[in-house]
Amino acid sequence: MIKSTRSRWVWARIATAVLLTLFFIAAVLPNAGHVVIDKTTQPPTVRIVDRFRDGLILVGIGVAPLLLILVGAFRVALLEFIGWALLIGMLVLIFLG
Repeated sequence: MIKSTRSRWVWARIATAVLLTLFFIAAVLPNAGHVVIDKTTQPPTVRIVDRFRDGLILVGIGVAPLLLILVGAFRVALLEFIGWALLIGMLVLIFLG
């Protein structure tokens, strides 16, 4: 019974980490593009340029703490602590910035 309860807590922490990571990616990814105003044409045209590399880097930054949490949940507890610290820190920076 104790092992089952511990297993539920591990999976609950992992599910929470996945949801928070998805929230981070959803909040940051729309800002990866930028608007370009081309004044060489008449009238000036406006287009949105996606920055694929920037978006890929942001997804990597979001997934790295999740991977630390996953590894830490089953192997090294210190990695889970570091992953949570990074994930919470990134979310705090989103709300403050």
